[in-house]
Amino acid sequence: MELVYLWVEDYKNIKKQGFNFSPRFECTYENEKREHCSED
Repeated sequence: MELVYLWVEDYKNIKKQGFNFSPRFECTYENEKREHCSED
């Protein structure tokens, strides 16, 4: 198992920010869709 993307809604001073951990995938988060990842 590999952690590819992490979304932080509200934690201390991090609010509504995503973090990509894999160069193989391009991930974004859209509230309506809930997720989006595509392999490069």
